[in-house]
Amino acid sequence: MKLLKSICLFFISCGVMLGCASMGDQYKEANIKIVTHPMEVEGMQFITGDTQQVGRGWSLYEIGIQAANSYAKDGYRDVTVLVELLQQGQTGMSVVRASVWR
Repeated sequence: MKLLKSICLFFISCGVMLGCASMGDQYKEANIKIVTHPMEVEGMQFITGDTQQVGRGWSLYEIGIQAANSYAKDGYRDVTVLVELLQQGQTGMSVVRASVWR
């Protein structure tokens, strides 16, 4: 829960027009892959994950970058982060899940 709450606060504080370029690339240095389809983690082992509401204007990949950077800061290396849209919000808030797989 802590991870995606910090992502939501980041989104709110930085504004919708931020974009991927200024989100950092710690996840690349940690060899963390970001995927958005569950079939891409088939056969892998689930490690951890979190579900949270996020505001509109962000792609799953952009949310994945923030999640992967947070996981990299927490010491995760050589893993895959799966980001899934669980529910499209009617009021502009959507429910997403970020999970770590190896």
